Amino acid sequence: MHTTTLHYKNLFELSQDLIVIAGLDGFFKKINPQWTKKLGYSERELLSVPFIEFVHPDDKEKTAEIVKQQIEGLSVHQFSNRYIGKQGQVVWLEWNSTTVDSTGTVFAIARDKTLTKEQEHEKKLILKELKAKNKQLRDYANITSHDLRSPIANIFTLSKFLKDSRLRKDQQEYANLIQNCAETLNSTLEDLINALKINQNTDLKIKYISLEKTCNKAIQELSDLITSNNARIYTNFNKIGTIEYSETYMYNIFLNLISNALKYRSTERAPVIHIESRKKNDAVQLIFTDNGSGIDVEKHRNKIFGFRKTFHGNPDAKGFGLFMTKSQVEALNGKITIHSEPEKGTIFTIDIVS
Repeated sequence: MHTTTLHYKNLFELSQDLIVIAGLDGFFKKINPQWTKKLGYSERELLSVPFIEFVHPDDKEKTAEIVKQQIEGLSVHQFSNRYIGKQGQVVWLEWNSTTVDSTGTVFAIARDKTLTKEQEHEKKLILKELKAKNKQLRDYANITSHDLRSPIANIFTLSKFLKDSRLRKDQQEYANLIQNCAETLNSTLEDLINALKINQNTDLKIKYISLEKTCNKAIQELSDLITSNNARIYTNFNKIGTIEYSETYMYNIFLNLISNALKYRSTERAPVIHIESRKKNDAVQLIFTDNGSGIDVEKHRNKIFGFRKTFHGNPDAKGFGLFMTKSQVEALNGKITIHSEPEKGTIFTIDIVS
């Protein structure tokens, strides 16, 4: 019996948590050393006045309510309140305690959560600041793109009028160059606006969707391109057939990655594309595999998903599809990775948080 009592005493004295025995009269009866360490008061000070006096003014009412529930026979689990230390410092405590026993006392353990709460508060402040800055950037980008529309349209119209007038051959060439530049600038601006729409779309409709149906819809959209290139597409959604996701985004992902495989097909063989789903830990994975021309990932790793970045000299390439795909995947907290080698095809793996 003496050994057991000693063990309890050691546990009480050495615990890093704040342990207390309190009475129905609202006073602490016994406390461990962590109380004086955390709050800065002496043991005598902590035992001589009702403990509610040490509670933060804003938390006294809810603390009194919890004490009342304990008297009525309820135990406490993960109740949080704030205590005020001797130097005015705020100490966040998370409580677990027993009900009032036959002797009229309560045994309770409190864990210091001050650092966690401060980190949470700091994180909220940082997120608030980031949201404000992001809004400023979006507003600036919207204003800029809006203000550019009219001048670009004017350049395009004026270059067309210029082409239709009587010009020498060299002047005609210059007019063509101006018009081509205007078209490129307009196309870039439209891509930029579309990218902004992705990042601004915080009200996406998330619902359960069929991967097979969504994929088939994209395949149907690309049917002419698939047929003209004698491409074969094999899908396997047996492991994961339905996910909770944005149908619009998923359709765009299928459309962009399939068209990317067709666009960058090998000149040596007909395109073959495999698409499958599988479960990996808490994520759903979509794997797109093709036998196309591939890419030197090590050389272009930092540019592959870049805005309007192209690598193969393909005249149809705009460098927007992979940028769009990555933006949409990451907008819903997912991740996209690539494995590829020149003339050995490409594998895109998408991790979806469903």
